[in-house]
Amino acid sequence: MKLLKLLVRNLATYEYCNLDFYKLDYPMFVTGRTGSGKTTLFVDAITAALYGKAYGEKTGGIHKELVMKGKQIGEVQLEFEVEGIVYRVWRKFYTNRGSEAELWKWDADKDYWSVIAYTVRDVDREILKIIGLNFDGLLNSAIVRQGDVYTFLRKKPSERRELLLNILNIRFDELRDKAKDKIRELEKEITRLNTSISEKEKKIKEEPKLIKEKDVLKEKLPKISEEIEKCKNRKEKLQKELDKLNTNIGELQRELKTIEDLETKLREKIEKRSQVQKEIVQIENMLKRFTEEKVEKAEEYEEKINNLEKIKLQKQSEELKLNNLHQKLLKKKKLEQKRKELKTLENIEKKLKIKQQELSILNEQIGSIKGKKNEIEKTLKTLNKLKGAVMECPVCGTPLSRERREERKLHLTNELKKLKEELSRLSESKKKLEELLEGLRKRKSEKDSLVTELHILTDELKGVVITEEDVKKQKSKLEDLERKIKALWSDIKNFTLSKTLDNAKEVIVTLKNIKSRMPRLKELREKLCDLNKEIAELESKVSRKRILERELSKVKSKAETLRSQIKELDEKIEKLIGELRRSEQRIKDIDKELDLIKEYRAEVKKERKDLEGRELDKKAYELLASRVFSPGALPVKLLEEYIETIEIYANEYLKTFGQNINISLNLVKKKEQQSINLNVYANGYLRRISTFSGGESTLIGFAIRLAIGKMLAELYARTKHPRFLIIDEGFGPLDEELRQKVAEALARLYETREYEQIVVISHQEDLRSHPVFKTILEITKDISGLSQVRGITST
Repeated sequence: MKLLKLLVRNLATYEYCNLDFYKLDYPMFVTGRTGSGKTTLFVDAITAALYGKAYGEKTGGIHKELVMKGKQIGEVQLEFEVEGIVYRVWRKFYTNRGSEAELWKWDADKDYWSVIAYTVRDVDREILKIIGLNFDGLLNSAIVRQGDVYTFLRKKPSERRELLLNILNIRFDELRDKAKDKIRELEKEITRLNTSISEKEKKIKEEPKLIKEKDVLKEKLPKISEEIEKCKNRKEKLQKELDKLNTNIGELQRELKTIEDLETKLREKIEKRSQVQKEIVQIENMLKRFTEEKVEKAEEYEEKINNLEKIKLQKQSEELKLNNLHQKLLKKKKLEQKRKELKTLENIEKKLKIKQQELSILNEQIGSIKGKKNEIEKTLKTLNKLKGAVMECPVCGTPLSRERREERKLHLTNELKKLKEELSRLSESKKKLEELLEGLRKRKSEKDSLVTELHILTDELKGVVITEEDVKKQKSKLEDLERKIKALWSDIKNFTLSKTLDNAKEVIVTLKNIKSRMPRLKELREKLCDLNKEIAELESKVSRKRILERELSKVKSKAETLRSQIKELDEKIEKLIGELRRSEQRIKDIDKELDLIKEYRAEVKKERKDLEGRELDKKAYELLASRVFSPGALPVKLLEEYIETIEIYANEYLKTFGQNINISLNLVKKKEQQSINLNVYANGYLRRISTFSGGESTLIGFAIRLAIGKMLAELYARTKHPRFLIIDEGFGPLDEELRQKVAEALARLYETREYEQIVVISHQEDLRSHPVFKTILEITKDISGLSQVRGITST
């Protein structure tokens, strides 16, 4: 795998950068101040493009860590080559949500990019297939960062084993756990099969009992059918007898219906006679109550009552007019009052506008003070985090001693206290001003309401002229009408002897009725005589009803007895039919159970065979868990081979570095526990690691680190292993002479084509001037804090 092109936008401190690896000469040296963005461009951006996460991250989340502050979206695009095929991966990261990704492949024949994957999940899966290394694999094989070279040396022998197992992805403990999980699954399946076989065999044992039950039911069916037929015959005889009784009941009921009709007619005649008698008595009583003179004057007083009602209606109309005059007079007074109230609120808008301007100015002052307060708090927080004797000021970037930093903190604390006091004072003033504004707004609302009321009252009184004299005239007219009403009512009351007008009307109606009904009195007396004769004849015919009712009751009682017997027979027949159907259904159910037992026999045979297979599988997985994947078995053999390979490669790199140093790695086995001993020889003599200088220890660790990376690439990537090596600040403790030797050794690695692209990131100036580096790339930060690739020089 080779790097071709890298493009980043809004990533960490890079607003934009486009780097063409294909046009650069190697080995390449990258220089720049600490924090300028060297690692971001050559490590984090590459891993972000390939795997969606930065160096040191266990999971994704680069969208929160590396997107430029103040930006919502960060973007990285990388072109790389694997086995002669060029690929381009593009990822976009969002601060408020996840990310997007796409992967293309260059089609040289058709001269265009074709899409391979366009979702994050699919891109991650395809990258793993193409490169052959996961995130950790690439970091351990192609990227060496500061501190990585010491990891293996500083570990305890037991810890070195775990480190190599993790790096080389030897997870036999996981396989052993999976085998144990499989054993547990098989045990559950074996238990399930045993339970199933047991239940089915229990059901199979019931077969003789079911056959016997079926035979008994078959013998019972003809007897039930015979009993049903007997009950049906008995029911038929009873039903014929009941039908005759029902016919007799019908005849009696029709005769009774005729008599009931006569009874209705009789009641009607009696009711009519009662009405006639009542009317005769009523007319006679009215003649006794009123004199003939009053009967004759009924129509005259009816006219007076009508006149009284007309005058009352006229009075109601005049009262409405008087009430209307009162209302308009009140509105006129209200209009004058509202005009006086409006005059007191003339300048309210001007006062409100002035106070609103005062509040706006006060809000600006509060906002300005809050901004200063937040800036001071942020600066104090940054100063509190600073450690060391001399650090840069977080505001101006000038060097700060510890004493100067404390003075600065005290000054800012006092300034912050003053700002808080001023902010408290202004907030109190704002609160009072807001309360005053609220009162002014209410008065403004009152004024608006008054203006609206004035418009309404003015419109209502437009063209209306009214005085107190108009009201007096209307009252005088009402008093005249009242006198007329009293005079008429006194006359009517004396004539009818009534307390209310409605009673008087009833008396007049009665008098007119008496006058009209006097000729009818003779006619009613003749009609009463005829009705008495008709009632006597009907009572003679109706007297036979009791005899017919007794006879009907006897016939109904006998019919009810028959219906009860028929109902009992129906219930018995229904019960027998139910028993017959249940027996037939049970026979069908038994047949199904017998068929199911036949199926169970076949299933039990198959399940026993499956059970034998599961038990064999269980024994096989138990063998894998206890012998093959145990710590002392296959993992030990693989680890011995890997350790031997690492030792060979590390010693080759040490020779390349020009050191007369050799290492020896030994796997020590104690029962199921293993550890890796590291022995280092200088000039043929065994020495402890602690006796070597910092530079020599760095070279030993660097050689082991390169050896692990080389073996890892050959193991997992085969022909796809990385053709680039990035070393990020890996030579800090080396003295100048050793650094020069390492630089020459890196050149030999490049010349032998073990790595086609070697990038060294360092701030060591003597390394920068070494002729082995063909390209010098400088990373700087401008005044705004943005990283820039200032210049590329080739030697």
